[in-house]
Amino acid sequence: MRTWIALLVVLAVIAAALVFGLGLLDEDADTDPGEGVPAEGDPQPEGDEPGTDPSLSAAGSDTEPEQVPALEGLPVRKPLGVLLLVGVPQRFNQFLAQRLDGHPEITVHSWAAPLPDGPREGVPSAEVLPGAMSTPPRTVTLDDANIDVVVVHDLDPGLLERDFWMEVVKRVGDGRLGLLVVPSVLQGQKLLDHDVLATVLPVAKATAIEGQPVPGTLGGMAAYVPTDAGTRHPASRLVSWPSWSRRIWGQRAMLETPWGTNVCYPVEEIPPGAVVLLDAKPARREALPALIAADEKTGRVLWFGGWDLGGRHAYGRGNIVSDWGILLRNWAAWLAGRAD
Repeated sequence: MRTWIALLVVLAVIAAALVFGLGLLDEDADTDPGEGVPAEGDPQPEGDEPGTDPSLSAAGSDTEPEQVPALEGLPVRKPLGVLLLVGVPQRFNQFLAQRLDGHPEITVHSWAAPLPDGPREGVPSAEVLPGAMSTPPRTVTLDDANIDVVVVHDLDPGLLERDFWMEVVKRVGDGRLGLLVVPSVLQGQKLLDHDVLATVLPVAKATAIEGQPVPGTLGGMAAYVPTDAGTRHPASRLVSWPSWSRRIWGQRAMLETPWGTNVCYPVEEIPPGAVVLLDAKPARREALPALIAADEKTGRVLWFGGWDLGGRHAYGRGNIVSDWGILLRNWAAWLAGRAD
């Protein structure tokens, strides 16, 4: 009997991974994992959502504007190298890579883990990502490619050499490298259990991914809500003024195609010094920490537990695509130590 129960639990976890890792049964069931991602440089679709007035940029001004200011992008004035490591190319990691690589000073190198059974219909190959690498990264890759930021998305860290992660953690600790980790229902626990990588992650405890409903499912689109710290932190503030940053996050949650997520990794506790920047707040459930920053004294690390920044249809809105690009580049700039 115990054997059958264990088997059912494993099957439930695998099913959850298929549901949320590849988006097969959620709102995006009619699309492959990469469909809907506008390529950098392609004409962007027009959106009917309210935008911001570019003339009201906060740069160089201490006076809080009366009208909605434009989102602020942190400047990236010198080359910034990003190493993107993914389990499977998906819409979110494709979009992130394209938006970062589209900046004239940012170069993205990517590696996607090979599927155990070879290529699968409907799953994009690694070549859809900019700077695709044919072999797994090693310690020397960080220097050879001049990497400033490592992004880990939906990846089993055990697929890469332990020495590689030891060097990543060492560089994070001495401030030479920033780290963005985006888990999934299948790989999140593997990230938290990794004896090297877990030492720098801003998560102390998370709910086990087992049972029904699957922990972290939010029962619909949940808005991203900034904490007080999140209205000021360079990675999550949208403008310099905290009150406006909070209001703009609120406005984006009310759009026809809102910013938000229907899945968030169920973090229960964060370690001392870490800070929650964004919560995922569903209408009738408790909020879950969505964006967490580690204590900067131990290194620049972000944990983004949301499944995506918004639904598939939001990728067809020009204003949203542009704003998300600013947000993601701000993540990279802060992680690389360029937020001054």
